[in-house]
Amino acid sequence: MKKLTQIELMATRLKELRNANGLTQKDMAKALDYPLDTYRNYEKGKSRIPYEVLLTLRKDFNVDLNLFICGDEVVHTEPVPEEQLRDTPEQLNDIQKKITLTLDLLKPGKN
Repeated sequence: MKKLTQIELMATRLKELRNANGLTQKDMAKALDYPLDTYRNYEKGKSRIPYEVLLTLRKDFNVDLNLFICGDEVVHTEPVPEEQLRDTPEQLNDIQKKITLTLDLLKPGKN
């Protein structure tokens, strides 16, 4: 069996999620606030799914982002309760700061 590339895996998972929720491509594009052609390219694996879309899938469809990145989980169909998402922007800011600091340390002449 051929191993899927990350983009192919993400496209497959996106289609599975849409089908599990009984949505059309048009419904899903509207839910994500993207043009239909753009969404179709995500689902066909022609375009990489942006991080912002993954965050929307996490929030609105209770998707573990590992599902789209690694393919290790089963598609969820229940929305995440809003109270579980309150700290997400702060957590993302902390991660972004750590990444920025790490990248700065990796720049030539910083060692």
